[in-house]
Order: sequence, then C-alpha cells, then structure tokens
Amino acid sequence: MKKIGLVLALLAVITLTGCAGMGTAAQHTPGFLFSEAKVPAWDLTVQTSTDASTRSGSAVCKSILGLVAMGDCSIEAAKKAGGITKVNNAEFELKNILGVYAEYTTRVYGQ
Repeated sequence: MKKIGLVLALLAVITLTGCAGMGTAAQHTPGFLFSEAKVPAWDLTVQTSTDASTRSGSAVCKSILGLVAMGDCSIEAAKKAGGITKVNNAEFELKNILGVYAEYTTRVYGQ
C-alpha cells in the first residue's frame, strides 16, 4: 500500500511540475494533461515597428520531465535564425504533454 502511495505522489510531482521551467507563456496557458498555444509577447519588451515584416525566425527550447531543459529560445536566437535586425512582432508557441515533454518556441517577425 505504501508503494502505491509513493508512486502516486511521484507521478503527481512529475505531472504538476512539467512546465515549471517553461517561462511566462506557460504560466499564462496552463494545461494539466496537454497544452498547445500561441501566446503574444504582451509582457515582453521588444523594439517594434509598423513596417511590413519580410522575414521570420524561430528558436526552440525543449524540456523533459521538467527536470532537463535544453536549447536557446531567446529573441536574439530567433532574430539570428531569421536574419532579422529590426523586430516588428514576437510571439511564443508552447506544447506540453503530461509534463513529460514540453517544447517552447519563440518566433519573431521583422526585417
């Protein structure tokens, strides 16, 4: 009986902490079993412009069990990937499956 309680407690910890290291976008769109959302960068300070965006770039971070996270999903990495020097808009995309696997993408648009 104690083993079942321990397994359930461990499963709860793993499931509930899956997006703990995912940053602000994950905090705005929680999902216990599954999350997949695009979130605008309303709480992000970026240089914006009303000019038309001609390029886009993205950068991805991944997390496993909320314990191991890897990648560079910064705006600078997304700008570099898209060859962008002037950012017009930025958004985040996130995916979280049972807290086991999470993916966080920063996408920027600009020139």
